[in-house]
Amino acid sequence: MAVNYIVPEFLADNNYQNWSACIKNYLIATDLWDVIEETNEPPSREEAEAEFKAWRKKNAAALHAIQISCTFEKLSQIGETDSAKVCWETLAKMHEKKESVNQDPAGKEDPYKRFLPLCRVIEKGDLNGVKGFLKSHPDAINKKIALGGLTALHLATISDKVKIVKELVNSMSVEDLQIQDDRNTTAFFIAVSNGCMRTVDLLLKKNNNLVTEPVVAELPVITACEKGFRELTRLLYSKTPFELLLPENGTFGALLLHSSFFNKMFGKNISSFIFFAKEYHFK
Repeated sequence: MAVNYIVPEFLADNNYQNWSACIKNYLIATDLWDVIEETNEPPSREEAEAEFKAWRKKNAAALHAIQISCTFEKLSQIGETDSAKVCWETLAKMHEKKESVNQDPAGKEDPYKRFLPLCRVIEKGDLNGVKGFLKSHPDAINKKIALGGLTALHLATISDKVKIVKELVNSMSVEDLQIQDDRNTTAFFIAVSNGCMRTVDLLLKKNNNLVTEPVVAELPVITACEKGFRELTRLLYSKTPFELLLPENGTFGALLLHSSFFNKMFGKNISSFIFFAKEYHFK
């Protein structure tokens, strides 16, 4: 699926604060933030080839994450650069004076303003801060608190703050875990798309039915398989009712078969694949 789960919305003129926070959390979680934060010159290929190759790989990954989270219009404004740090700093300067945190472009009060402290402590991974805010504002547990219609659980999942996810899940109802953002996406589906095994496990323990809810015509197990998350795919497959994968219930089974074979999900154990294929066709 052509969906970006790094950020809830592509970068625009009025969402830089939330966008940059999401990107930063992603880069920290994937061990790429030091490429942006680094103050020294990158290693020289001639003097330290191994270090240069490691830096080049991380720089490319960070730059790619930033680029795919921007619209084509924003990319054209950045100009050509092969440096993630330069790209990040250019975007920061472009939006220095453009965005107002407290008001939207029409001058109306920002509906998310009162939730900004919660967004900040989630971004920092401050569990005590999250607990303190929710104690004073218990209604925030299932409210949309940020651009894109994100809940606290969505934000904690995107930034892979597992301890905060656990705290939120313990305070939420089974139905709360099915809340969708403005793109009709649950926190569970984001966790699956990002390969966040611990978060997926926490959410399933609270609501096992999450595995049966498709997004954009795909079951979670298919998404995990397409992204090559072998362990996660097997977990979700074990939780997904087999009846959902039968031909009479649509193309879910065929899609999973194709993806599991293409991504070599069964490795050398081809007998498991053959068993699944036979079950699918002859159940």
